[in-house]
Amino acid sequence: MASIAVRINEDLYELAKTEAKRQHRSITKQIELWLAKGATAKVSEEESQKHYWQDNGFMGCCEVESDFASNYKANLLQS
Repeated sequence: MASIAVRINEDLYELAKTEAKRQHRSITKQIELWLAKGATAKVSEEESQKHYWQDNGFMGCCEVESDFASNYKANLLQS
């Protein structure tokens, strides 16, 4: 997987650094984990909304696809 440099708030960096040390992982992996969890939560929320609309007779009006979250979860499971 290719990587890029990203600027983040210093407080967030320090929080990630502390948690990464506690969890015995790199800061990069800690931030990736947080992002993956956030993306998964977002997809879960969108899927719940989709099922609500489908269950209430609005089939197909709320199709949700999150390639980012799907790809990120797949990559996370491989690492």
